[in-house]
Amino acid sequence: MSGWESYYKTEGEEEEEEEESPDPGGEYKYSGRDSLIFLVDASRAMFESQGAKRVLELDQFKGQQGKKHFQDTIGHGADYSLSEVLWVCANLFSDVQYKMSHKRIMLFTNEDDPHGNDSAKASRARTKARIFLDLMHLKRQGGFDISLFYRDIISIAEDEDLGVHFEESSKLEDLLRKVRAKETKKRVLSRLRFNLGKDVALMVGIYNLVQKANKPFPVRLYRETNEPVKTKTRTFNTYGSRQIVLEKEETEELKRFDEPGLILMGFKPSVMLKKHHYLRPSLFVYPEESLRKVPFTEKVMANPEQIDKMKAIVQRLRFTYRSDSFENPVEAIKKRLGSLADEFKELVYPPDYNPEGKVTKRKQDDEGSASKKPKVELSEEELKVHFAKGTLGKLTVPALKEVCKAYGLKSGPKKQELLDALTRHFQKN
Repeated sequence: MSGWESYYKTEGEEEEEEEESPDPGGEYKYSGRDSLIFLVDASRAMFESQGAKRVLELDQFKGQQGKKHFQDTIGHGADYSLSEVLWVCANLFSDVQYKMSHKRIMLFTNEDDPHGNDSAKASRARTKARIFLDLMHLKRQGGFDISLFYRDIISIAEDEDLGVHFEESSKLEDLLRKVRAKETKKRVLSRLRFNLGKDVALMVGIYNLVQKANKPFPVRLYRETNEPVKTKTRTFNTYGSRQIVLEKEETEELKRFDEPGLILMGFKPSVMLKKHHYLRPSLFVYPEESLRKVPFTEKVMANPEQIDKMKAIVQRLRFTYRSDSFENPVEAIKKRLGSLADEFKELVYPPDYNPEGKVTKRKQDDEGSASKKPKVELSEEELKVHFAKGTLGKLTVPALKEVCKAYGLKSGPKKQELLDALTRHFQKN
């Protein structure tokens, strides 16, 4: 892509842009974070058109040393797999700890068929392209045929202009226009109920068509640790001579006087709309076409009348708890049994038995406390015969472990380590 205009741009313009103070604009609502990756194709075809900076930098690429320097610093390659590139992008999305509403990849390339001679790589690339992929294809000789490969893997939004999407970018202005149009995801600002009349309402989405892009507000940093300083805002209401601090929930409750929504008051001709009626940029209202989740037949939600009736039933069944209003069931059971329980204990348990006392553990005998030696089913003569014939490997691992324990041999848990320990033992003896 040629960069003559960006090269001859004066430095004064950049300094003026940096000196502009951020405009403390209005309050905006966001419904999540967007994640966007700029994926640039670095094949040989992408370096065909040179810009002003590239022309002036050609002096450092003269000769064999300059050729090697070009290969190390810039380089290019055609033997790549698009599926692996998309896999790396998917890993970058996975490393993000925040919950993202949209995941997109913006691909810059002028190669319309990257895996034309390798059907396996093309199939893997189509399988990996599960993320929203925006194609920013550049103009090439012979035209860019999107039907060869990218038509199957790119995703197109429902409200996107297909002519703009499949249009090639031959100038820097065209590419910047497409990038600016796609870098901001279209999303609804809020969803409200639009009341048309009595018992007639529908859900609508509020969209912002035009919005001024402001620079982000500066972040205050702590001088010693360079960490962001946390700000805490408190809202208070002056009552007399005192300042009553309000919580966030209380502030929101004071601002809310009714359920949020729109009410149709009537219709008036557009000639009655005056300039001084302007308050803020207009918003676009569109019916919400998304599906609404309703309960299944196994989980039927109660209606308000049923809830009110159950509240009345629970209120009638409530009473004040008093402990002296209930008889102790233990005393009633003891009164009915009388002395039968004590007589049963005397017949069953010994005289000195205390059911609430601690149980004394029986000490083990000296023979039981001694460490048991592992039993060896094979005799020493049989082991020597196996060693002479070279058939120790036919023994099982538990048998080899018992033999090693019996002879006090140190070895690892693997069978080969056990065989090596036994072989060294019989070679010495």
